[in-house]
Amino acid sequence: MIDPFTIKFNEVVWHDRPFHHHISGKLVKKDFYNRVSIKTEAENILFSDSPTPIIIQGERRSGKTSLLRLLESHMENDPSGQWVPLHIPYMGIHSCQSLFNEIIFQLGSKFDLEFKDKTAPGNSPPPNEPTVSSFISTLRNALAGVKYKTIVICIDEFDLILEDQEIPDIEKNKIIGFINELIEQTDIQIKLLLTLSRLLDRYEIARRSPLTSKSRVFRLIPFTNAEMNEMVCDIMGNQYSLPPEDFERIYNLSGGWPYFIKLLMYYMAQQPGISPVWSRLLELALEDISVQRAIENIYFAHFNDDEKKVVLLLSKYAGNFKNNNLEFLDEKEKEAFTELCERHFLERTEDGNYGFAVGFLKDWFPRWIKFKGEADSRIKDILGRLTCTKDSWFSTPAVEVTEEDRIKYKLP
Repeated sequence: MIDPFTIKFNEVVWHDRPFHHHISGKLVKKDFYNRVSIKTEAENILFSDSPTPIIIQGERRSGKTSLLRLLESHMENDPSGQWVPLHIPYMGIHSCQSLFNEIIFQLGSKFDLEFKDKTAPGNSPPPNEPTVSSFISTLRNALAGVKYKTIVICIDEFDLILEDQEIPDIEKNKIIGFINELIEQTDIQIKLLLTLSRLLDRYEIARRSPLTSKSRVFRLIPFTNAEMNEMVCDIMGNQYSLPPEDFERIYNLSGGWPYFIKLLMYYMAQQPGISPVWSRLLELALEDISVQRAIENIYFAHFNDDEKKVVLLLSKYAGNFKNNNLEFLDEKEKEAFTELCERHFLERTEDGNYGFAVGFLKDWFPRWIKFKGEADSRIKDILGRLTCTKDSWFSTPAVEVTEEDRIKYKLP
């Protein structure tokens, strides 16, 4: 039986080739898989004179942080020593000043720099609020003494800074302004490498900014079937000899997303024998508290109100929502179906209906402790519309209509 911890479920991974363990010294297999074309093109930009900012965009748990860490590692270990990545944690950024302070702090840790500008941390507060121009001036003066180095500012989940409700809008605008200036001031040897869950064109100031217009955006999508098979076979080794139907089941349950692939592998590795008992495996995976936290975060923080309605509605219909029922929805609700398909959470089935692209969600949502409360508050009106005609409700025989449903939604 394989050690489940070697699967590194729910961990950041960044070794795309075998490596020696830093403590034991033993040679360890790689733990980062696929994303080859994105990795290659991103590094071609990073390891060049191009000032193009790089944005890695992907859903939560799609592997953004792992790819960011891999690129940082490749820069840190480049033989030339030219590339100096600064990993900026988004959780500590509450203003433009704090972003600037973090950059300055890390530069001071990497190089023996003196910051004489009044905007630098540790000096007396300036009489007036420091401006973006003063931040840029401080950086330019400090980096004048750093020869033959390129600083790469790496911020994971940059959009979460802009979504922080405790940060005033004026500060968010100032942060965007500061980032824009770093892009525009090409005489400063600084590059940008950011990850985002959603693109910044939702924000008016970002929509018109160089960060949007000049960046190269790499979007992470699910693994293909072949990419998934390569990862599963390499990690599991000879411990498992899975038949094709098991590979197909893993792909259908995971939708090709590495997070859900590894979740299934993690519980597969804890079972004796060479073939998984799927009922037991799924039972354990569905009860995993870390999975609950991950999916709740996606649901509450990364679905808008109409997208929440769609996943609840699809769950109520046992993962099969008939296309002809769309006529009972308003335009925003219809758009949410399309949007979630583009985001690879939903898919159109062969008969034109809608289902979960991540089959695991079809089983997870109805078991979710908050499902009933969310459904009651969000889709009661939609269910009322759908029950206007008997055919629209009963066209999906897999749905169990309870007596409580009949009373609540005034069903016949």
